[in-house]
Order: sequence, then structure tokens, then C-alpha cells
Amino acid sequence: MTAVGAMASNNYSINLNYNGFTGVDALARIIKRTNSGDLTLDGTHGSVAFPEITRTAMNGISTTTTDLAIGKASVRIVTHPTDASGCNSVFTVVASGKAPLTYKWQADSGTGFADISDGGIYSSSSTATLTITGAPLSMNGYRFRCIVTDAYSNSATSNRALLTLTVVTLGYSYSTDITLDAASGSSDLTDFPALINITTSPDRDRLRTVVNGGHVVNSNGYDIIFTDQAGSKLDHQMEA
Repeated sequence: MTAVGAMASNNYSINLNYNGFTGVDALARIIKRTNSGDLTLDGTHGSVAFPEITRTAMNGISTTTTDLAIGKASVRIVTHPTDASGCNSVFTVVASGKAPLTYKWQADSGTGFADISDGGIYSSSSTATLTITGAPLSMNGYRFRCIVTDAYSNSATSNRALLTLTVVTLGYSYSTDITLDAASGSSDLTDFPALINITTSPDRDRLRTVVNGGHVVNSNGYDIIFTDQAGSKLDHQMEA
């Protein structure tokens, strides 16, 4: 709009009719640009009641040119996921936008990001918080991000977050992860026995004695140890 005369007041109220425009809802706002430049918020939001959107206490209309527009809400990442460490980790994103918001987590193993879904070590992959349970050491260095989409199909992608897994070798040249299935029932198990039977390569071949092409020096397996995730040695008994 262009003023036809001097406009000294710095307290304007604006009513815009948005009949014929789509996507104007309670999150929409009137924005203003004076004498070119960027469109910005000015004054105080009033209301959105079809067919009008209002704004009060605006700080003036230029005597040359003032542009008014309606800004529609778009999805925005408020809090990005942060780096995590440990086999059991969570990544969380906080976003705002027109509900309902949908979430899609992706993982990058070093070859690019790909969608992930629930199953195995992943759960809640379609929510704001991705849960990882029992990640193997091979996932050390994986990066995760989330794509958030609003009701208007606008999307925003979070920053990447790094998963760090500490490799505990205690001076040994070879190590591998062993993951036990979760216990059934409502109570956790502690101090329980587990029978470990390694039948697939390359771990099976590494556990052969040196004379049989493996890496075990002691024929009785005394140089094989088991540790928990913290690196503490576990009691074990070898069977032929």
C-alpha cells in the first residue's frame, strides 16, 4: 500500500481478507516490508477468523511503499539431536509446525543416509525420539538425522548426530560383539549363565588355534576372555 499523505502515527491495526487463499490457519501471521527489504513481523498478532487475519500496534506505514503479506507456518527444527555414546542410546529432535508432524529417522554408515524402520536394534523410528538398543561395535561412527514433515508436506532435516561405541580390547588383537536376546517377562535378569556357540565366520575361524589357522595361542583357550560393555571381565568356562 502507498500512503496518500503524511502518516505520523506509530500504532496501526491491520485487517487482511484472506478469502481465496489456502493454508491460512491459527499459526499464520501478518508480516510487513517497508520500502523494500525483508518481510518481518511487526506489532502484535490479533486473531485469525475467516475471512480475516488481524494485527495491532504496528509501527507505521511508509509514505512511499509498505508491503503486507500473510506468512504461513512451516516446519522448523527447534532442537537438533545431539551426539550419543553407548550400545543403548537415544536421539531426540524437537520441531514445530502445522500438526500433525511426522518423523523419519535415517542412518549413515559411511555410504550415505538411508531410512531406518523399527526392528532389531531400532525402535520408535517414526517418532521424535529414536531408540537404539544393543548396537554392535561395528556401528561405531554411524551418524543419524531426522526428517520432520508437517501437515502441508513441508519438511525440515535436522543436523547429524554421531554414535560413538567404545571398543574394549584389553590389549587383545581381535574382538567381536556378542548380543544376548532380551529376557522374556517383566523383570531384568542378573548373574545368569549363557551358552555361547560361535559357528559362523570370521569369528569361528579366529577362535581356532594358531596351528589350525586361527588366532588362539593356548590350545585350552585360556587366552580367550569375555567382557561386559564396560570392559569388566566375565567368568567363563570353555568347552571343546
